[in-house]
Amino acid sequence: MALFGTFKDIAPDEVLGLVENKEGVLEVGKDVRIYIKDGFVSGMEFRGRKLTNKTHYMAILMDVLSDRDSPFRFYRGKVEEIGEKIPVSLLILESAVKKDELNRFSLDTIGDRVPFVMDDGGRERLNHLLSKSGNAELVEFIKDAYYLLKKGASPLEISRKLNLPLEWTKYMIYRLRVLKIVKVRRRGVDEGILNRVKRLYRKISFLLRRSGGDEQDI
Repeated sequence: MALFGTFKDIAPDEVLGLVENKEGVLEVGKDVRIYIKDGFVSGMEFRGRKLTNKTHYMAILMDVLSDRDSPFRFYRGKVEEIGEKIPVSLLILESAVKKDELNRFSLDTIGDRVPFVMDDGGRERLNHLLSKSGNAELVEFIKDAYYLLKKGASPLEISRKLNLPLEWTKYMIYRLRVLKIVKVRRRGVDEGILNRVKRLYRKISFLLRRSGGDEQDI
């Protein structure tokens, strides 16, 4: 037996409520597969990547709960348990709280294509974060994105390479930036501006010499 429709007709949390005590797979659009068994999520897939922990589940569910357009389909069948077993109701609640938290921040300050890099001055703060409990989602994100952020990468690049939703990626970077663990990678931009100024100065100097002018009059 299958249940299908679009989120225009029924909200995502209602769909999850209808299927949470069944066993099967909920597909959302072309990217998301949620494995459900007897009230628990036991794994997910996003764009072909298998997700196996609570933090990743929340990243996907935050995106799903905001969806008002995608088609969905739930079909019953035996489900492979590929990850942590987390109650569906708990994930819905915590994802909704995180979504509200995300909506309170102005993520416009985190440009999709603006490169971010690990802040060399933030090593102590990073170690402190890694040693604390209660920051599972940030720790998991750092584990995933550390080498990308080490060399510098934009939220869009990180989202695509890690197969995680863009809004979740921007939210994680926002929080790391507030903690001064990452910063905007400005070096390339600053060097580009400096080089353009130098070229302009040389051009003006050359023209002044040709015309017999004095550079000191600039």
